[in-house]
Amino acid sequence: MINVPVISFRISEKLKKEMAELDINWPEFIRKTIEKQVELEKRRKASSRIDELRKKTSGFPFDSTVEIRRLRESG
Repeated sequence: MINVPVISFRISEKLKKEMAELDINWPEFIRKTIEKQVELEKRRKASSRIDELRKKTSGFPFDSTVEIRRLRESG
């Protein structure tokens, strides 16, 4: 078996009983939910970084279409 870390947390006895009544693979559900949240947070972080970089370059005259045409014509 692959050695993987274990994370535990506490829930109320009532919630545990309610979970037991449902036909859900809770470990898989929790794993997938955490993976989705991690991916979402990584995207948010990247988006914030892009916004920061955009602020640094605002006001800089640059037209991508002009540059693309220039590169195509020079090649």
